[in-house]
Amino acid sequence: MKKTLLILAAIVFAVTACEKQTYVDGTYTATFDEPHYGWTDFLTVTLENDAVTEVDFDGVNDAGDLKSTDSAYNANMWANSDPQNKPELFTPAIEAALSNATIIPEYEEIDAVTGATGASENANLLMEAILDIATEGDVSEVVISYPAE
Repeated sequence: MKKTLLILAAIVFAVTACEKQTYVDGTYTATFDEPHYGWTDFLTVTLENDAVTEVDFDGVNDAGDLKSTDSAYNANMWANSDPQNKPELFTPAIEAALSNATIIPEYEEIDAVTGATGASENANLLMEAILDIATEGDVSEVVISYPAE
C-alpha cells in the first residue's frame, strides 16, 4: 500500500512539474500605429518561465526622442500641474507595475499610476497585445490602434 501511494505521489508530482508554459520565452514589442499628441507609446517586455523579467515602456516622437528623457517636454508640458505628471517620473512607475503584474492565469491590468491615467491605459493595451502574441512565440512587433476617444 505504501509503495502504491509513493508511486501515485511521484506521478502527481511529475505531471505537475511538467505543466506547459502559457507564454513562449522571448522579448516582445507592441506599439501604436500612429502618434497621439506627438508621441507614439511602445512597450517591450521580456518573458521567461511565464514571468515578466524586463520592461521598457515609453513614448517616442518623430525625431526619435523618448518622452521620459526629453527634458524640454518634461519641463514645459506639465509646468503648471502636479509634478507627478512628468513622464520622467511616471514612466518608471508604470514599468515597475508591469514588472510585477499578474499574467497567469490571465493578465490583471495595472492600476492607473498617479498623473498618468492615459499612459497607464496605453500600457495595459500594449501588454494585452504582447501577451496575445506571446502564446505563439511570435516575436515580430505588433502594431495596434489607439482606442476611439
